[in-house]
Amino acid sequence: MTLYREGRETGLLLWAPDDAHFPPGLRAAFLRGRWQSNISVFVPDGERRLVREPVSGWYLDAARAASALAPLSLTAVDRMAPSIAVWALASKWVVEAIAREQVVPALLATEDPEVWSARWRAAPVRPDDRARLTGLAAAMPGVARAWPVSEDRVLTADAALLEFIDAATDGLLRAQTLETAPHPGPGPSWAVRVGRALAGPQNRFAIQGLSDRHVPDALARWIAPATAVGGGRPLVGFRLEEPGGRDSTWRITYHLLDAGGQARVSVADLRDGRPSAVEAASRMSSPADTLLDALGRCARVFPPIERSLQHELPAIVHVDAAEAWSFLTRAAISLQRAGYWVDVPAALSRVGRRRLRARMRLGTETVAEAGRGGGLLSGLVAFRWEASLGDDALTPSEFKRLAEAKSALVLHRGQWVAVDPEEVERLRHLMDGGGGELPAAEALRLALASEVSVPGAGDTLADVVCDGAVARALEVLSSGVEGRLSEIQCPDGLHGDLRPYQKRGLDWMLGVTNIGFGACLADDMGLGKTVELLALFQSLCESRRGNRFLVVCPTSVLGNWRREVQRFVPGIATLVHHGAGRAGDARALQAAMRARMSGADGIIVITSYALARRDVEFFASIEFDALALDEAQNIKNPEAAQSRAVRQLVARRRLALTGTPVENRLTELWSIMDFLNPGLLGSRTSFKKSFAVPVERYGDADAAEKLRRVTAPFILRRLKTDPAIAPDLPDKVETVRFCPLTREQAALYQAALDEAMSEIAGLAPGMERRGRILAMLTALKQICNHPAHYLRDDDNAPRRSGKLTRFLELLDEVVETGGHPLVFTQYREMGEILERVLTRRLGTRVPFYHGGLPRVARDRIVASFQDPHGPPVLIVSLKAGGTGLNLTRANHVFHYDRWWNPAVEDQATDRAFRIGQTRDVTVHRLVSQGTLEEQIHQILEDKRSLADRVVGAGETWLSELDDATLHDLVSLGQDAVAEEDP
Repeated sequence: MTLYREGRETGLLLWAPDDAHFPPGLRAAFLRGRWQSNISVFVPDGERRLVREPVSGWYLDAARAASALAPLSLTAVDRMAPSIAVWALASKWVVEAIAREQVVPALLATEDPEVWSARWRAAPVRPDDRARLTGLAAAMPGVARAWPVSEDRVLTADAALLEFIDAATDGLLRAQTLETAPHPGPGPSWAVRVGRALAGPQNRFAIQGLSDRHVPDALARWIAPATAVGGGRPLVGFRLEEPGGRDSTWRITYHLLDAGGQARVSVADLRDGRPSAVEAASRMSSPADTLLDALGRCARVFPPIERSLQHELPAIVHVDAAEAWSFLTRAAISLQRAGYWVDVPAALSRVGRRRLRARMRLGTETVAEAGRGGGLLSGLVAFRWEASLGDDALTPSEFKRLAEAKSALVLHRGQWVAVDPEEVERLRHLMDGGGGELPAAEALRLALASEVSVPGAGDTLADVVCDGAVARALEVLSSGVEGRLSEIQCPDGLHGDLRPYQKRGLDWMLGVTNIGFGACLADDMGLGKTVELLALFQSLCESRRGNRFLVVCPTSVLGNWRREVQRFVPGIATLVHHGAGRAGDARALQAAMRARMSGADGIIVITSYALARRDVEFFASIEFDALALDEAQNIKNPEAAQSRAVRQLVARRRLALTGTPVENRLTELWSIMDFLNPGLLGSRTSFKKSFAVPVERYGDADAAEKLRRVTAPFILRRLKTDPAIAPDLPDKVETVRFCPLTREQAALYQAALDEAMSEIAGLAPGMERRGRILAMLTALKQICNHPAHYLRDDDNAPRRSGKLTRFLELLDEVVETGGHPLVFTQYREMGEILERVLTRRLGTRVPFYHGGLPRVARDRIVASFQDPHGPPVLIVSLKAGGTGLNLTRANHVFHYDRWWNPAVEDQATDRAFRIGQTRDVTVHRLVSQGTLEEQIHQILEDKRSLADRVVGAGETWLSELDDATLHDLVSLGQDAVAEEDP
């Protein structure tokens, strides 16, 4: 690849043998260029000699070539021929320079002395830019500049590099500004006409009168320091030095640096004749002239420099504090951007400067400290505003001295510090207002976030520091248990051992709830959250007998909870509040509890969410020692009746168990946290404004991190992949099985799609449209499952469904090799079809676990499947059996149809992939190819990102898609149907 000119245009010519390798994207870009034949270039002949030969290749102008080369990875560049790699690296620098706005306008001469060509040029103003481009020029192979500019001459490497980066810069910028360029026509000044020539397609600037004739030369002198690469011309630098001793005068000393920005010479040392300075300056081109020329230009940016120009070789200028502050905050920035070296004291630099900030101090005194369990959340906390300089709090007298100094640069505790006078004034008004009181929940939220918005200061944030009860609470919440694992003991009455991570979970729950806060144990499914909670109950009973606990859980796991209590903590009595024989009022419930507790360490009352809602009045009349919600995602909707009901229950400790604190929306996390620690995350409205909308809609990483800081002390989440946990679990392999449709399925799918889309097209956004969309999606998924599922007919033959045919093939292989699969479906009708098909195929009854069965029948099905001699396959309704069941006999999991939520699917899979499993677990997800299921498959994968960033997952509802996007999602693909029906 070589630099090549075609007329006035500069670009790159790609020529190589036919078998040469290029990245596909690069080759494709050049193939869209112009073909050039018999171009004479100098090519290598041996190690040193270049000979002239004709070549043919593809040509791209510099801007298009840079656009093709810049995106290439450095790994790809390393594998390229040096002649391509050098232009790729140059293109990357061009793009970076434009992004940093390191460009300047220039006027170039044409054949007509009255007309000049306006052009953008790159400005390698920083020393590292110049060093980088100098290195590129030094590494440029001859073949990269092989096109001759005359009969026997090629460009030097410096000249070739500058020509390319200037041409690429001008082309890229002109392409960006072309559409917004001002309309041509006479302008009031040369500046307007130069601007038009830089932005429009016509780059010509015509001299109009004597006043314009100075413009090209003046512009050339102005941009000269910013556009030079290589050579020996030095750089000029400035150093700000603090006053010494009692002297109050600041100094700015002048310096010269070599072109690479490495060797630095003090002009004062050069003027005094120090040998090292004289020797270093001798290697620079015209150091004195360069210095004087630069100081003349820089005086326009920082006028005090003019005072030093009376000397033959200026070396220093003395400035007062106000001028030093102006240099720090304005001139230094402008000079650095223009390519000058600037050095200021580290403590006064933009990075190292200690900022004067407001700071809120919480807990200066506790106004009230009452609340559930003796915690803070119902009290009031006093606060006051104070000033800090960096990490140091200022005493009132110190801040008063700063305010009275009337200077931005002040000597404080023996060091010069920079304080913005405007910030001092804002802070003075804030501190004059004193402090006040905050609800304790809000105070704790601010303390955990470590920041607070400053009143009347826009988006300005202040640090938060704590004293008193708030500080003590933070210390407990932030203390870890990793270092004292040996001190954590299992309760004596616990039957069974806790693994190390479970001991840590027990200690954490005790620590958080002991100081009056609620705790959410959010471990992966299968990690033993139930036994950790039971260990907590047993520990509390061993500290004080007679504890009363309430567990609210889904109806489907009531029996499982009763069995787990009897297995792990038999010393605690159980009372299942469910069924026709349950207590009818508070008095009857308390009597039943007393009867069961006789001789026991305590009692655990177990009930369902539905009954907690229905019987909330008499449950709320009893104060429990602990209230735990199992599968706490059941209260994810804060407006649901059961969510409102459990918030009315009274307990000294509140706990929540869930594998998915957030399934779709961050407001689900708010609902759980508001149950555990009311007020901690503010109102639902304020939570949406501060966290839900910024994170879900805009991907605000700062808001996500702030939310994590506030909630982290109250949520313990461990994954199966954690190093301390993974050894207890077998491996899990996940596969996606794509299945074709039969012709019948495809015809039904298209007909249902056309009918539904015609109805949806005329509907305005609202409930009716969303309902129609969801109905359509359900119909299409039913067709993908089996035509009989959609048509409600009795012909469930496998040949009618490509998915069912493929499923049976896989199932046969699993059963024949001794596997025991679980088959999940979200539809009861499909489960019944599978039940009939599998029973007929396997010659034995295959049970179907679903919510329509009585609890006793469901328990019997689970026990039967777990039995080594039980049925080989279990069909499970995703809603009824997706949580709470322990089905470790299964080592294969089939998701026959897909749920809209990956968290729900993962929980269903965890019925088999959990502690107690001794074999690998294989997960098969069946997807009808070329249909909405294939599209949904990708959406489900994408929904996991928010879970990793905060706690759960978030995704836009499919029913809110516009018509075009919806149609793209559900349209039938070309590969949906097999060539022949299976």
